[in-house]
Amino acid sequence: MKQLKSILVAIDFSSNSHKALKSAELLGKKLNAALHLIHVAETGEQFVASPVFMYSDTDYVEDFLKKYTKNLNKKMEKLVQKTKKETKLQINGRVLDGKAHEMILKEAKKVKADMIVMGTHGHSGLDHLLMGSTAERVLRKATCPVLTVKNK
Repeated sequence: MKQLKSILVAIDFSSNSHKALKSAELLGKKLNAALHLIHVAETGEQFVASPVFMYSDTDYVEDFLKKYTKNLNKKMEKLVQKTKKETKLQINGRVLDGKAHEMILKEAKKVKADMIVMGTHGHSGLDHLLMGSTAERVLRKATCPVLTVKNK
């Protein structure tokens, strides 16, 4: 088995992703692997087409998206600093924009991730059919192992 040196951790700031981060931290400490935390904002057409923005002027939407992205970057930086302090591992964090599964896979290639760690929301049935599953899409297309952590 290949030595794990680089672990990509998908973060959506939910309790599920924090649980996944804890699992990645344990792996990282055990294997002295670097952690690459990413959050995908998904602020594209679907986000802007929501009822909140549909009838808003362009300046309002642009201002909101700038503030939203700035807030996400602050949350990520705070999480990276806290995790570095607790684990003493090499850690970096990024906030990306796009479709979550696509950006997770793209970033995994970019950082040469040996593993992807992510939480699952555990949707099934109609919820899963309607919303799809980012974790499932990543599992199907990833070129490295994917550890999914279910929140219970």
